[in-house]
Amino acid sequence: MVDDIIAKSRPKQTLKEHTEKLLENYHVLKESYPFPLNKEDWEILQKACLFHDFGKANEYFQSLIRGQGSLNQRLNFPHNFLSIAFIPENDELLMRLVAFHHWRDIPPIEM
Repeated sequence: MVDDIIAKSRPKQTLKEHTEKLLENYHVLKESYPFPLNKEDWEILQKACLFHDFGKANEYFQSLIRGQGSLNQRLNFPHNFLSIAFIPENDELLMRLVAFHHWRDIPPIEM
C-alpha cells in the first residue's frame, strides 16, 4: 500500500522513493558539510526530511496527482500542514519546519 502513494508526477515518484532520495541527499550534505550544524540540528533536519511530505498520502492529493480529480480550493488543504499530523505533538520545532517548508503565498483556507 505505501508503495502506491505518489509524491511527484514528473517524473513519477512514490512517496517512499522521494523520501529515500531526500534522506540520501541529507547524508551527502552532512558528509560534505559536517560542521555548520550541531548534532541536534542535524537530527531535526533528518526528521524534517522524513516527515515533510507525509501529508501527500491524503486521498484528495492522490486523486489529483493521478489525474483522477479536479482542483477544489475548499478540499485542497496543503500537504505540508497535513504532514504535521504524523509528528509527535511535543515536537513543536519539527512541526514548524514541516508545516512551513513550502512557504509560498498560500491563499486563505475558507471553511
